[in-house]
Order: sequence, then C-alpha cells, then structure tokens
Amino acid sequence: MDFAKKQVAAHGGAASLALVVPNVAQSVVTALLPFGPKRRTGYNLPISTLRGPVEEMYYNGARLDSLFPISTVFAGLGLNITVYSHGDKVSFGCVAGREMLPQVEPLIPLAERVLAELEAAYGLASG
Repeated sequence: MDFAKKQVAAHGGAASLALVVPNVAQSVVTALLPFGPKRRTGYNLPISTLRGPVEEMYYNGARLDSLFPISTVFAGLGLNITVYSHGDKVSFGCVAGREMLPQVEPLIPLAERVLAELEAAYGLASG
C-alpha cells in the first residue's frame, strides 16, 4: 500500500482513477443491458482504508463519537469493506451484494472477535 500511495501521490489521483474506471464502468454498463454476456470483475471483495482527522470532531457543539463509512457494491461484488479512522477510533463499514451475501450481520461478531484477538496478541486488550 505504501508503494501504491507513493505512486498515486507522484502521478495524481487521476492516474488511480484511470485504473479503477474500466472495472466500474464495465460492471455498471453491463448490469444495465438486458442482453449480452455478464462479465465479472477480477475481484469481489474491495477493502478501502480512509484516514480521517486526528483531532476530535464536533457538530453543533456535540462531540462526534463514531463515523461509519458506507460504500457501494455493483455487479460482481459480494462485499465492500471500508475502514475509516478519526481521532483515536477506527470504524468499519460493510456493504454486501444481496445475491452473493444475503446477510452481512453475521460478520459483525466475527469481526469483533478477530479484532479482540489481534488486540490481545499485541497487548492492546482493554479490561
């Protein structure tokens, strides 16, 4: 990821967009057509990380406790996971394609358990 981020920084955001557009455009256009072959993307689980502000955020005087990112799924995607950090917190957003993953809710306790195991492995477990 560090290499990819350096490449995007060196070439600008338009370069990374140029790499993503063919997959997204193909999926969107073919999903709208009532005929023709249905092609799949080369992947079905994108995971994005977004670094948010380090300082606390407020809205109308109220401290923002959590932000939950939401992304999209399109033809051929089963699950889209977005991880967003803000302050000293990290939030996860999961959006699933109904045909490939009808229920995303069972992933929540599994993710919580795995994160607890990771925290324990690094000595970060609280309480």
